[in-house]
Amino acid sequence: MKQTLLMNAGLNFLFFLLFFFLLVQSLKESGFSLLTLLTALIASYDFVQATRHFMVYWNIRKGGK
Repeated sequence: MKQTLLMNAGLNFLFFLLFFFLLVQSLKESGFSLLTLLTALIASYDFVQATRHFMVYWNIRKGGK
């Protein structure tokens, strides 16, 4: 269970980095658009999911519920 949570956190963080990179590229090339907004939403969602999975992993590791 702990390894799965840590793996999920890592994958979500990698997706966050990917979408953040795409967001920066999109802003450089075309400015603000609907695609930029969608990319920003996906990046923020992946960051929140990565943080959530890591916090659950950390809580289990420390012996919490």
